[in-house]
Amino acid sequence: MTQVGHWKANVYEAAELVATLYDRIEVRGLEFVRVYLTPSAMANGLAFALPEQASRLERPRRVMGTGTPTLVRIPIVGRKEWLEAAMRSA
Repeated sequence: MTQVGHWKANVYEAAELVATLYDRIEVRGLEFVRVYLTPSAMANGLAFALPEQASRLERPRRVMGTGTPTLVRIPIVGRKEWLEAAMRSA
């Protein structure tokens, strides 16, 4: 089971959620380079709603228990333009 916020999802549900939100995710090693939202996610304002920073638990493999949270940056392509357009139309 994976916990997403307060929602407990199995691996398949979490994968379906990610596929619904993200069109493409580019990574370099453990670092997010950029993410592209799906057209549906962009149309529904998720460029604004989704955070560009999140915490990730770092836990050594095969060690049970809690890990050390690390803040990671997840740059959303098109976010800045979406926010500018939203401000102009407000």
